[in-house]
Amino acid sequence: MQNNLAPPSRTDPSRADVPPVRPTRPLRLLLALVALLLTGCTGLAPTPGTGATPSPSPRTTTAPDTVIGAWLQAATEEGAIHAYADLTRQDTDELDRLLARRYPGVRVEWTRGPDRELMTRAVAERGAGGGTWDVFVGEAAPALAGGDHVASWSPPEAGAIRAELLDPRSRWYALTETYHVLEYNSELVPFAARPTSYEMLQDARFYGGLSIQDDSLTWLKGMLASRGPQPAIDLLRPLAQQGMLTRRTPTDLSAFLAAGRNAVAVTNHLDAVERDRRTGGKVGWVAIEPVIVQPSAVVVAADAPRPNGARLVANFLLSADAQHALAANGRVPARVDVDPDPQGLVRGLRTYLTLPPVGQEEQELRALHASLWFRR
Repeated sequence: MQNNLAPPSRTDPSRADVPPVRPTRPLRLLLALVALLLTGCTGLAPTPGTGATPSPSPRTTTAPDTVIGAWLQAATEEGAIHAYADLTRQDTDELDRLLARRYPGVRVEWTRGPDRELMTRAVAERGAGGGTWDVFVGEAAPALAGGDHVASWSPPEAGAIRAELLDPRSRWYALTETYHVLEYNSELVPFAARPTSYEMLQDARFYGGLSIQDDSLTWLKGMLASRGPQPAIDLLRPLAQQGMLTRRTPTDLSAFLAAGRNAVAVTNHLDAVERDRRTGGKVGWVAIEPVIVQPSAVVVAADAPRPNGARLVANFLLSADAQHALAANGRVPARVDVDPDPQGLVRGLRTYLTLPPVGQEEQELRALHASLWFRR
């Protein structure tokens, strides 16, 4: 199989990697540790809103177009590509349609599910002596790339991805950006009375009406980094006194609000809210700046069982056709030449790019998340 694989591109040496911060202080000094964690973390740089005029990525690829032909020829003999993806059925159905039109005979077997659960499964498979998956798509992809689970390579389509949404070590590439927004039920909370700041959620009318995803660690990390650890904690801690309900996934959380079971989600994923809103759900959203944004990216498994098909499909997912399809479902594309749908969806918003926490950093943020919302 290896002989059929086009030679992988070398990592661009001009892009320096930033080593992970490894906290060493005990949990009782959590605030000081959080501050340490957030100092110099990869990906915590303010970025302009998607509506701003983007700068083309300076990254170039060493893979010529002829390599795609070699991948395609070999991929047809490898069989169906196995992809783990935190995408909707509508997303994958449309991507399959486009893929079949571009590469007849190439097929993807999708395993869909919540991002973190798929990541746990993907890591466990490789730890057991080799995985069955070829491609992983989701917000956990940058965290998955932190180990030896993924390949380093340069897809030809990466040249159109915004520079800040590319891994310096060529392991992950963003398909879309996930915007963390405040969601509200538009019947329980009229538009004129919608909360436009976190401080407004302290109002007594929201008592018992607040909810949050039970794994909002990247949002919390971005809040601490963008506002400062102590100011962010002082801002969020009073909200626990309002009563806080949790849901497992962004989709579950938005459905909970759309059904009128709660009034406000302190934070939820914009694409989940937009899917419900566009299908008649009584939900709306507010972007509280700086809006915490994280990449939803694609990675190729190291020693993928179907290496040529994996690269072919991952490169296709970065293409303009694929990202137009994702944009139509409420996602914000990562390419400089593909607009959100509608075009002004996130125009002009001030954003703060944040990568998911990993290792000890994740453990400490998880403890802080629990202490904020569920300890009195």
